[in-house]
Amino acid sequence: QQQQQQVQQQVQQTRAWALRSAKQQLVSYLQLVRARPGLVLQDALDTLLLLLLCEVGKGAELEAFAAAPNAVSLQQVVPVLRGGHRWRALALLWASHSHYQEALDIWEGLSRGTLTEASATASADSNSPDGGGGIGGVGRGTKFKHEAAAVTQLRHEAAVAAAVFMSKPSEERQRQIQQQQQQQQQ
Repeated sequence: QQQQQQVQQQVQQTRAWALRSAKQQLVSYLQLVRARPGLVLQDALDTLLLLLLCEVGKGAELEAFAAAPNAVSLQQVVPVLRGGHRWRALALLWASHSHYQEALDIWEGLSRGTLTEASATASADSNSPDGGGGIGGVGRGTKFKHEAAAVTQLRHEAAVAAAVFMSKPSEERQRQIQQQQQQQQQ
């Protein structure tokens, strides 16, 4: 009976790995389709792509996609990013949609430690056929060094985001500048 349970567990792990692999292939395909001109339903495609990137644990690609111009449905993706503790991607998404205050609130939470970013490698490794053990594992000292480096990077990113936010003039100030430029031209 124990052997039967082990076989069932291996089958489940293999299925999870196959599903994750299929989702990764779908991500690649959608990225190709997205690049084609004249795309219909851009918002649906972008929303699906962001959700898949979040699900398959591709943190760097997720963040790059969130930071780039996109047509995602914020109503659909914001709860998923919050629930998955994908705070950096959410802050970048808010900023790419000109919601700078929301982005700054997240960067502030990350820098103060009130928000904690999810580990992208944990979700990616947990679906591997070997049960998530990986090769060799990571010792506590190494893990601490990686976490310290991540905190330092988050603080740097928060400072950059704050500088960008502060350097952008308000909409009212932009109108004033445009009016002054128009008056000077006349």
